[in-house]
Amino acid sequence: LDVLPTSEEELENARKEFVRLHQQMYGHSSDTDAVEVVSFRVHAYASSPQLKVKSIAAGSKDSSEACTGSREVRFAQGGGAPKCLVYDRDRLKAGNVMDGPAVVEQLDATTVIPPGYAGRVDDYGNVWITPSG
Repeated sequence: LDVLPTSEEELENARKEFVRLHQQMYGHSSDTDAVEVVSFRVHAYASSPQLKVKSIAAGSKDSSEACTGSREVRFAQGGGAPKCLVYDRDRLKAGNVMDGPAVVEQLDATTVIPPGYAGRVDDYGNVWITPSG
């Protein structure tokens, strides 16, 4: 349903449509069993002219200031466990580039840059991972 039923008649029509679709999709249905809603989604949109996304400090391609060490990481494509440089996300600057394999750590997430890829930090701190070369 795109819109919630607002009357008993609309609710009954929605139930009948559910029974019809259930029969069509699964090959069986019941016109007498109770229908139970098990999930419900709401999409909401709002505009805010005051919303301003803050940019981070500018840097260069050199991301070494954010490097905190290295560790071995295993990748699905095999080839052992290469040493990966580890970066502190909070210390990265706009323009920094990290060649994979690499790991970017932050308080609530870890981002892995696989071999053959590079991570580039944009003006807002997002790490864009793309194939190298």
